[in-house]
Amino acid sequence: MRRASIIIPTHNGGNLLGPCLDSIYRSNLAGKLDVIVVDNASTDNSTEVLAQYPEVNVVRNERNVGFAHGCNQGADRVTLSNILIFLNNDTYSASDWLPHLLSVFDAPDVSAAGGVLHYADGSVQHAGVHFNALGIPHNMRVIAPSDGASPYDVQAVTGACLAVRRDHFIHVKGFDTRYRNSFEDIDLCLKIRRTGGRVQLAPRARLTHLESQTPGRHDFDHLNKQLFLATWGDSVLPDVSRVQARAGETHRIASVIPIPDGAIAGTDRMPPGWERITPSSTGVASTSPRQMLEHATGDFLVFLDCSTYGGLKWPDLAQASMAAEEFLVAQTPTGFASGILLPRGLAEEIGLPNKISLNTLLAKMAHVPSTHAVAGASSNGSWRTYRAVLDHRHVPGKQG
Repeated sequence: MRRASIIIPTHNGGNLLGPCLDSIYRSNLAGKLDVIVVDNASTDNSTEVLAQYPEVNVVRNERNVGFAHGCNQGADRVTLSNILIFLNNDTYSASDWLPHLLSVFDAPDVSAAGGVLHYADGSVQHAGVHFNALGIPHNMRVIAPSDGASPYDVQAVTGACLAVRRDHFIHVKGFDTRYRNSFEDIDLCLKIRRTGGRVQLAPRARLTHLESQTPGRHDFDHLNKQLFLATWGDSVLPDVSRVQARAGETHRIASVIPIPDGAIAGTDRMPPGWERITPSSTGVASTSPRQMLEHATGDFLVFLDCSTYGGLKWPDLAQASMAAEEFLVAQTPTGFASGILLPRGLAEEIGLPNKISLNTLLAKMAHVPSTHAVAGASSNGSWRTYRAVLDHRHVPGKQG
């Protein structure tokens, strides 16, 4: 008989715990669940909120020991359940997501599973984790199977909603406590896969995740990333294009980087899976283009000059992104570059400086002999097809 324990680490998340716990206890499986909340030295109203849920087992810490250690503490309290579900305190759902998540374990070789997470506006935040060319994990924002319902294998899922067979969790010694509030979930999934378990996404298990609500959530990201790459950098499979192809997408996944950081009209209409990379989205106060490249998910990068770009026709850009070995340029009527789309590999080849403008980026591309360009000389944001070879003297503009 399958029984699950839900483990929720929290720190000063009193206002979040109510909706999270309510969505758990609305489930038809509530009678077969144990809920453990690990309170990492909260000083807000968490104690008062938890008092309203006497059925919850509470572990109280005198200091904030972090996500990994807190989850391990909660797992140590479990005796009867054979499935552990680690859940962030800022998740909730109006649907009965638990049966869909647990049904994945009908397959005996599946050892871990995650659900689809949505932003508050309903857009997809997480549909599994994939890895860019540098081996850095990112949330996949496109659900792969065409039916949107069947579980499928992924390399990892986020710890915001992560179910694990208890025996396998114990076998790999749980979360690695060297990580502090990031990367420990990905590390756990990779340990499970290395020891013979499969990791799957359950597309019908859907929750809303407010994301990064805990104070200090990103304080240790840089150190965590260094540890992760030292441990797994040569072991992960860069799989952006493979996952996207399985999703049946008709464009490349791209990361949109505004230069300088500013508003871009119509980002709500960006193609599925595309993301906007900004200092705020990376958790870094001031982010250079080179640093943003490390955070970018896409196999293509889109640099936009917010001060000169008049408008953006996302469908044109998405269709143009299928030109696999080329980069794209949009120009203002006066000849200034207002947007550049280029393959990630080319960006890594030419090297991105700490400070960059689109025209200096074009100049750097001119030193790559094999580079071809597709440019749009249009003030309305259209990326019309113009083809030319870049050299030291020529800016794209000749129609081919």
